[in-house]
Parts: sequence; C-alpha cells; structure tokens
Amino acid sequence: MIGASLICAGCGALHPWQAAEPWRCPRVRVSHDHDDTDHLLQRRIDTPLALPGDSHAASDADEPLPFVRFRQRLFAYHRARAMGVDDADFIALVRTLDAQVAAIAGTGFRSTPLRASPSLAKQLGLPSGSTLWCKDESENVSGSHKGRHLFGLLLEILVDEALASGQTLSAVLAERADRGRPLAIASCGNAARAAAVLARACGRRLLVFIPPTAEASTQAHLRALGADVTICTRAAPHRDPARHSAAGDPTYRAFQAAVAAGALPFCCQGPENGLTIQGAHTIVYELLDALGPRRQRLRHLFVQVGGGALLSAVVAALAEAVQSGLLSTLPRVYAVQTSAVAPLVRAYQRILAEISKALPATEYPAIAPSLFPRWAEILTQPAQQSAVRQALHFARQHRHAFMWPWTMVGEPHSLARGILDDETYDWACALQGMLSSGGYPVLASEAALAQAHTAAKQAGFLRVCATGSAGLAGLLTRMQEDAFSSEISDGEDVAVLLTGAER
Repeated sequence: MIGASLICAGCGALHPWQAAEPWRCPRVRVSHDHDDTDHLLQRRIDTPLALPGDSHAASDADEPLPFVRFRQRLFAYHRARAMGVDDADFIALVRTLDAQVAAIAGTGFRSTPLRASPSLAKQLGLPSGSTLWCKDESENVSGSHKGRHLFGLLLEILVDEALASGQTLSAVLAERADRGRPLAIASCGNAARAAAVLARACGRRLLVFIPPTAEASTQAHLRALGADVTICTRAAPHRDPARHSAAGDPTYRAFQAAVAAGALPFCCQGPENGLTIQGAHTIVYELLDALGPRRQRLRHLFVQVGGGALLSAVVAALAEAVQSGLLSTLPRVYAVQTSAVAPLVRAYQRILAEISKALPATEYPAIAPSLFPRWAEILTQPAQQSAVRQALHFARQHRHAFMWPWTMVGEPHSLARGILDDETYDWACALQGMLSSGGYPVLASEAALAQAHTAAKQAGFLRVCATGSAGLAGLLTRMQEDAFSSEISDGEDVAVLLTGAER
C-alpha cells in the first residue's frame, strides 16, 4: 500500500496516486467559470517526519545528498515503491540524476550550511541570549534554492512517466528530449537557470518565458544550455493605471499557454504543479536536523516572498515537524516583500478584514502594516481560532477577493528583483502559516534591502545577492522598530534563509 496521498487544499478532492500527471487538482479541469476556488494539490505522507540526526538507527545520518537523505518524504518515492521499485533502485536514480546535474553545473545537490552569525545578531540588536542562524543556499545548484523545488519535481516527472509507460526508472531517465514532452517554466532568473541545468542534465527540451529585464548573463546562460527562450513584454500602459496589468505577468500567461498546448509544468508555482513544493521541504529538514535539540529555541523565521513557493514549503515542513513532535510549537513565520510589489501584504489585510467580521463587537486595531504585530498577538489566542479557520476557508473559496495581480505600470524595479512577482501564487498557504504561527508580513524598503545586503556580505556571506538577503532585510526592518525587540525573548533564536547568489 502506498504511504502517501494527494489532496486539494482548496476543495478537498483526493487525487489517486495511480492517475497520470498528478500536478493539479482534477477539479480544475472540469470546474465552471464561476468557480473561484484556490485549487492547490498537496501531498500527504502517512509516516511521521523523522530526522536522520535524531535516530540512532538512521543509516542516512551522514548522507550529504538531501534527496537521498529525505527520500521517504517524497511522493515520488512512495509511488515508485508502490510500482515495485526497491529502495536501492530509487537511490540509484537520484544519484545518477544528481551526477548528471553536477556534470553540467559543477556541483550536485548537497546539504547547505547553517551558520550562527554573532556579528549580524549584535549589529541588529538581538538579545544577548539569542542566536541568529543563517541558512545559506547561495552555493546550491545554479546559485539558489530554486533547484531544490525543480529537482524534486523532476523526480516526480520521471516516476510518473515510468508508471505511465511501464518502463524502468533508468530507462525513462535514458530517454532524450526528442521522445519526451517539453518542460516549461516562467521566471525572472534563478528558477529559469536551475530549470535549464536540470533539463540539460536529463536531455529534455525546456521552454523558458522571461521578462526583458532578465539579466543578460541569465539570458546567455539559458541559451548556452539549449533552452528555448521567449522574452515576454508587458502590454503598453493603459491610460487608466487601475486597469493596467489586470491580466498579470505576461511570462506566466505564456507559460500557462505552453502547458495548455502540451508542455509539462516544470515550475515554482504551486497552483500549476503542487509537487514543486516538497523539494524545498529539504531546506527546513536540514535546518532542524542541524539544530538538533536546540531547534526548540527557534521562535522566529524570516522568509522573502515572491511567488510564495518557498514560504509554502517552509510552512508545510514546519507543520510536519510539529505534528511529529520534533518541534513543540511553530516558529513565528514572517513573509518579507518589497515596497515595490506586495500582493501578499494586501491579501493579509484582506484576511484580517474577513476575520474581524466574526470577532466579538470589541474595539480592534486598524488594519495597517504597522499594527500587524498587534493583530498577530490577538489572532493566536485560542478564542479566535474558529474565526481564523472560517476566514481561511472562505478565502480559499473566493481567491480573487484576496489575491490578484499587483497593479503597476511597466516592469517593477527593486534591488530584490527576484521577488517582484505580480502575484503570490501560493498565497493561501502563506497566510495560513503566518496566522497559525503568530507571524505576519513585513514590508522592506529599498534602503533596508541595501543595508541588509551589505551586512550579509560583511558577515561573511560573500555570494549572496540582494534578493537572497531580503529575508534579512525583513528582520532588519522589524529590529529598527522598537516594538519588535520586545517580541524576542532572551534565549529565543531567529533564523533567516539566504537564498540566492550574486551574478
């Protein structure tokens, strides 16, 4: 019997594991135009999360390859085992594919470093008994966390094709591009780079849709790896700014058209391929495993948010850890967006308004970013949990009342260019994670982004880019506001994810 399942977080539909291409909720394809449900397929693993470093019998405790170390948390692993593939053969698939990635990128996937940074903690003014932990993904494949999403997804695609064709995993991996459907992705840079490496490694054709603002070096890199690159330009600004960009990111629309025409969604947007989330779970598993018993002191985690897949992965992995008893409580999760584009902040304000309808007729704070901490304190109280659950359920059934493209004229600009997504595609998971943990969104100014980037470099994180240090900019922003220092108790630890390398 398979030890995993798929369920839609929006409508509750179960997706049979034997069904071909388990990327999206099956009801999306048959829903009517009036259906505004936020369909998002999520995998569930029946066995509790166990970290190799916590188990005396764990043979994977010293395994550096995360997709071997944490293979039992992959839906692909459980599908493969149900097909009759033994553990050794699945490991062989992962190692072979990783070696092919290393031959292209110069490195395969390895556990990324978690470092305490006393200098940053002191500079930010954290309490003396608190430690600031930095999880550095800048030396990952293609220089960002995006490869984690996509490697996990590539394993899912290969297992799915083996299941559909009756071939062995090694035979499917050996097939080249001409015999497989193309992969497709929309990206402003890092995700496209990772996708191009992985597609080249397994000989698959890749369709990439990028904006004209993508760096010249990125465009050259994509073409050198054989990607089919399409540059998607926004329509000319409408004379009524409120109506401009209503259709969202042109690269995303082009990607959706390619998928509708037969390409496989090889992307970092959960609604388009729910299984893209689980590859990045490994970042959190590694973090918690490295902390060991000290993980119970981790009370604050800052994550930068563009499309939201990373935060969705963080929230899900932390929830698994709590359900399995590895954490006593969720760390507070803070979603960091730029002042230039902040659709998740807008959605958070909308969900607060919805929650307030169900609260007793008492005076509550205004719904404004400066008062988000007060709202978080109120909404984590047990008496408010019913109102929070009801509002989240309503939001998932009325997506476009909470999430729609950010209104802008022309291409947006920020030092943190990698998180300028028109929409936070995985918005509902992000809201749920913040509301359940006592976290909230943080708006980082351009000045804070620049200051955090400089501070990260000075602290020894030499490769990190301004997008990659945007989570640190969120922490910096909050520490510059006097009230936040009181939210961190002495002895509570803080973590940030440094997610991308400077080119």
